[in-house]
Amino acid sequence: MQVHSDYWKDFVHDGFGAAEGAAGSITVYHGNPKSDPHLRQFARQIVAEQREYVGSVGKEQKRVWVVRSKQNHWLDCMTYARCATDIKNIRLVAFPHPASAPQAASARKRTIRTRY
Repeated sequence: MQVHSDYWKDFVHDGFGAAEGAAGSITVYHGNPKSDPHLRQFARQIVAEQREYVGSVGKEQKRVWVVRSKQNHWLDCMTYARCATDIKNIRLVAFPHPASAPQAASARKRTIRTRY
């Protein structure tokens, strides 16, 4: 089987930028990147290749993937997994969230900003 990996890498990168629960969104467990080496390594490998657009005057821009690091195993794995979910027609099924009591300020979700 042949896979157009550039096409599916778009879905992986776009999935991380999509709103949580939206079609095609990808969510990763909440962890601390400073103390969790797996999360840090995962993030580095997902952004090991970055999409850029190049073009010249009078021509349509062309998308290219620029390799920033050769350690991109998790990006490749997610690319093929995303393709496989489409082939098997797997879709996200939203489950209703149970009603919960208001959370304390310390228990609320925090946004973690990293350079990855």
